[in-house]
Amino acid sequence: MVNKDMITPELLRAASLFICTGPREQFTITELNSLKTYLDEGGSLLIALGEEGERGSSTNINFLLEQYGVSVNSDCVVRCHFYKYFHPKECFIGNGVLNRGIAEALHRDVTEDSLASSLHFVYPYGASLNVIKPSVPVFSTGSASCPLNRPVVSFYRDKTRGGKLVVLGSAALFSDQYLEREENDKMRQIILSFLLTDDINLNQIDADDADVTDYTLVPEIRYTAAQLKSTLMEFQEVLDDYTRFFSLDLSKVDMSTVPLVLDAYSALSVKHDRSYLILINDRANPVPIPL
Repeated sequence: MVNKDMITPELLRAASLFICTGPREQFTITELNSLKTYLDEGGSLLIALGEEGERGSSTNINFLLEQYGVSVNSDCVVRCHFYKYFHPKECFIGNGVLNRGIAEALHRDVTEDSLASSLHFVYPYGASLNVIKPSVPVFSTGSASCPLNRPVVSFYRDKTRGGKLVVLGSAALFSDQYLEREENDKMRQIILSFLLTDDINLNQIDADDADVTDYTLVPEIRYTAAQLKSTLMEFQEVLDDYTRFFSLDLSKVDMSTVPLVLDAYSALSVKHDRSYLILINDRANPVPIPL
């Protein structure tokens, strides 16, 4: 069922799963409270945004997500080098699994080294996430995308009421164009299985120590490169003795080899006389010219 009306508690009570992908308007405080109440009472909620997060969608869904330790960044995940897909925003992620509970759900035997590559997926036009407890990151950008090893999918489960929340950074991930690419359909099955059943059990050790890196902000290079900057070179210390500025070793006339040259005349039985330049105008009669 597709809802185009205001989100109310009465509407949500009739749904076992509420999916909100790519919202393009601001939620009212009443709608946000209704979603929170629905989740706290045991409902299941799937939220998916796209590149640039809230800024790109002109929405305020982070107000709700931050109460569960999740927020969608205003960035875009790009692949650092080409592989399979031509557009940099169509990121093939081959080592993005963070929790061995995902591999167990796929019935795949993995080791600690092969866990990250247990599922391959393409992540198109999506943003990265910030995830802290009580939510758990389960998929990341991997080691070949930028930003590096940042969460892109998070799971949350209320241990008391059973409410479940999945936040996805790419609304296009399950679109018709990408659903059959790589193992995106298996990824969809895992997410829906987590939301609608109790078959997905996340590993607590991986949940407490997920293999993600800190989110590092860098300056706007194009903007800062155009700004006028002063030199950062330090001034050299001025010497008290000005005579030390002069170097007498840069150029000189070395006469130490003159005695050796004079001795060579006797050793070679050559007459010590003026040198001549032999000018050959006629090969038969060369004319010596004294220097």
